[in-house]
Amino acid sequence: MKKTIINAISAALILLAATSCNGWLEAVSTTQIEGYKLFEEKMGYYDALTGVYLDMGKSHAYGQYITSMLPDLAVYPYITSTLQTMSMWQTHSYKTATVQSTVTNLWVTCYNIIANINFELSQLEQHRSLFSEELEYDLIRGELLGLRAYVHLDLMRLLGVAHPADAANSSKVTIPYVTEYSKNVTPQLSYAETRKLLMSDIEEALKCLEDDPVRGKRTEAFQNAANSEGYWNHRTKHMNYYSALALAARAHQWFDEPSIAAEYAQKAAEGALQAAAVTWCNHDAAVNETDRLKIDLTFSSEHLFSLEVTELYSNAYVFYVASSNGGILLNTPFIDEVAFPVVDSETGALSGREDIRGPLVLLSRTNVGYVNYKLYGSASRTVPFRNRMPMLRLSEMYYIMAENHILQGEPEKALDCLDAVRHARGITTDLPGTKDAMKELTLEYYREFINEGQLIYWLKHTDLKYDMGKGYFDLAPEHLTFPYPQAEIAYGRIQEL
Repeated sequence: MKKTIINAISAALILLAATSCNGWLEAVSTTQIEGYKLFEEKMGYYDALTGVYLDMGKSHAYGQYITSMLPDLAVYPYITSTLQTMSMWQTHSYKTATVQSTVTNLWVTCYNIIANINFELSQLEQHRSLFSEELEYDLIRGELLGLRAYVHLDLMRLLGVAHPADAANSSKVTIPYVTEYSKNVTPQLSYAETRKLLMSDIEEALKCLEDDPVRGKRTEAFQNAANSEGYWNHRTKHMNYYSALALAARAHQWFDEPSIAAEYAQKAAEGALQAAAVTWCNHDAAVNETDRLKIDLTFSSEHLFSLEVTELYSNAYVFYVASSNGGILLNTPFIDEVAFPVVDSETGALSGREDIRGPLVLLSRTNVGYVNYKLYGSASRTVPFRNRMPMLRLSEMYYIMAENHILQGEPEKALDCLDAVRHARGITTDLPGTKDAMKELTLEYYREFINEGQLIYWLKHTDLKYDMGKGYFDLAPEHLTFPYPQAEIAYGRIQEL
């Protein structure tokens, strides 16, 4: 595949140079022509798919806003920043102009991504004859459908109600689930109807990815033709079969279907480990390496799906590492007394000293608070570990299984799931059966997902039953739901809470 596409895709694709709050799809005619021409040849589909991933990695999407910045600032006990763009989220001042501007940028960027996905899907169906290899067609379609579901689910979780399947909520409307490339405005549907669209996309993606090369199913014909330049080699940097299973697990968990979620989570975790698509991180390598630039700080070997974000270092460094913005630091008592206490007051275990997620490796204490180095990676950092934003991880699958065990009245099995992750993080002592499994699971979410944007959904899903920030950072249910852009509400959208 032509290497020149990598840097230019996002602009070449798009299709949607202008995205308005009330119509997302108002592209100018010259841009539409370029978009259609892109799909007259097979390589255009590769270019466009790469462009979708690059767009997802932009700072207004998963490169910053939806991951390391906004959800994290809203729920973790960071020391309040002097920067207004940060402090508004930390103080949950969601009605301010600063927050509204940010939410609008997030909304527009996400629906641009979805529109680009839909346009490629429409062209893919029309030009199916370009693909002599059925698997090549299926892989592209499967990735696009999985990505469409991924983005919609996050918008629903971030801007919608908790427990969308409850009788009181299922008939409420949620974010528009857009499945067609059209200038017509997509109506809001109920959570029940939107769930059907979401699950349909995920199930169809799984069918398309059934013979994904990540499962070791690479025919000679496929390797010699479709994969002659290695485009399909690095599957965990794409939506793949195992990450689609993981996405299904996450979606079913959000809709309060724990048993189904656990089934998908187990398939994703066991299948990916057996196929060597993922491996648990190397704890000893992280502890023994003295040069932080050579450490796999995001545990990338465990990523079922991650984005390569070229601006990840600059995005993370300026807000979380640079001393000039030192206010974006984790509260010291919270880290030392709650998240990573050196000694467990109940068991006497020294887990806080062993855990590589804490001060041993990822966190660095200053006289003000703790710096988190998870996303730190300058241009000199070891290449395989650089610019990796986790999107779906092995550990999350164990947490989903743990929740199901708790709800099934099997706390010992839940603690076993947590210990599997804790052992990978270097903790040598198993959790005793006397521990409150749900509280320990919540602690694991706090420890595991700093800078990844996942904690907010867990707290929302569990109705803040265990808010570990209490005493350092008080949270209320209304803090866990971001506002719709005002322009959307003015246009007639509804945010039902």
